[in-house]
Amino acid sequence: MKKLKKVMSGALAFMLVTGTGACNGGGRTENTAATTAAPAATTTISNELDHQIDYEAEADIEEIDEKNEEGTGKLYVPGQKAGLVKALCYYDLNSETPALSDMLAERFGGYIETQITTSGSAYFEKLGMLVAAGDSPDLVRYDWEAFPWAISKHLYTPLDDWLDIESPLWADEANVIEQFSWGGKHYYWPEEILPNYCLIYDQNILEEVGLPNPLDLYDEGKWDWNAFDDMCEKWCAQGEDYKALAGSEWPGLMFVHTTGTKAFDINGNQFINNLKDPNIQRTMEWLQEYGRRGYTQGEWVDPNKVFLDRKVLFMAMYYEWGFTSAQQGAFQNNLDQDFAFAPIPKDPQADKYYHSGYSVGYLVPSGAKNVQGGVQYILCSRIHATDPDVIAEFRAEKLDTSPGYYAKCPECKYNFVENNQDKLDTCPECNAARKRKYKELYTERLFNLIDDFKNPEKFELVYDAAFGMGDDMKAYFTRAAGNEDTLFDGPVYSGSSYTVARDEYYNLIETMIQPFRDSLAEEQ
Repeated sequence: MKKLKKVMSGALAFMLVTGTGACNGGGRTENTAATTAAPAATTTISNELDHQIDYEAEADIEEIDEKNEEGTGKLYVPGQKAGLVKALCYYDLNSETPALSDMLAERFGGYIETQITTSGSAYFEKLGMLVAAGDSPDLVRYDWEAFPWAISKHLYTPLDDWLDIESPLWADEANVIEQFSWGGKHYYWPEEILPNYCLIYDQNILEEVGLPNPLDLYDEGKWDWNAFDDMCEKWCAQGEDYKALAGSEWPGLMFVHTTGTKAFDINGNQFINNLKDPNIQRTMEWLQEYGRRGYTQGEWVDPNKVFLDRKVLFMAMYYEWGFTSAQQGAFQNNLDQDFAFAPIPKDPQADKYYHSGYSVGYLVPSGAKNVQGGVQYILCSRIHATDPDVIAEFRAEKLDTSPGYYAKCPECKYNFVENNQDKLDTCPECNAARKRKYKELYTERLFNLIDDFKNPEKFELVYDAAFGMGDDMKAYFTRAAGNEDTLFDGPVYSGSSYTVARDEYYNLIETMIQPFRDSLAEEQ
């Protein structure tokens, strides 16, 4: 069996490969390039291995090892091979997640064909059409609108009888699976749980201006709103063009979550609107002062460029995208910057450290013809994400500070890799220096922080239904539609009043919530 490789997750990988990513609330990244709806061939050129792999041929195995089927439920048929698994996604699963395709073939006797569609709302429209037509795929990627919007439309298959939430494979994320329950049923079993937005910053800048490192404050139990306030005030005192915070949509709600409160919560068959909760009021009134004082950068700036002029203290963004983009921007501009990320600071009034959570995974659509094949791919994704050897290999790669180079000489096109000379830094044919390429780097300290996020004794991760209630609802929450008076982005970026916006939109939002409540009532 080939050694499995850690690969980039879902939409982030697609964004970096195509270069067309832009942040959105529906799946962290959105691709706007034209895509084909034709199924992808099962013979695929792997991005990592750079040669063709016939996954259908690899799937010709004799039997399935029982160890691979741990964590399954009563409807799962032991020993039954996956066969053809039809997927719908906005990237080809074989080329973007080859390690999972390898595992599905070699451990479960299955192979993936991906029908590719565009991302965003068109992705869910396509899924709805296929389900309605009785032509459902067997597998789709999780995106924010999957819960609760798509689940309320009955687009997915509950997997309670296919997977065992009490098994060791799922036990450490049972609380997260519960937060995605709908009518007491569990549709989404993530492969991995991660922090949502973090605060990305340049450690060199902090040292130069004499500000504390948030990671030091976190280690000392002192990283809270008060410490954040103090740093932001000192930073912005340098001049009007110095900004404490820049970033993407939703930062206001990320701070709300540190109070332990969700904007919209689902408890059994109850869909709860918390927009009038005192914790949300308190958080947003505090943040709107940042907007009013001019502490925030109101206009959107590419995360590759936020730190180039050294005038922004923190960038609030999904940690993986923001951290990678900041590093890439420094590399492209030959700047000496040392980036790190810290949690959203703790609410001083909270009983524990709450943080907004993010997850990666897959679901089986309603009407899927090969439910077991879809479930086996979900098993692959979870096994792979928790494999100690895979994790160790991935981290070793990200900790390796040795330079990375392009395979060919920039002058004479001599191929270092094909000639087994990849360790050379100059060309043996023409003596030209090799061209370095961007290389994402982490530190042990950052990996330790990621481990903390997954430790329920360190953080309680919060998953809010607000993120997945559809584009119409999102227009009242974020600045995506260009409205400065939205509930969660308006106060942060423009200093607008949360109370005024909430009272103006509340009854309308209640009306928009009713279909979710009706859907839950049908589950009783």
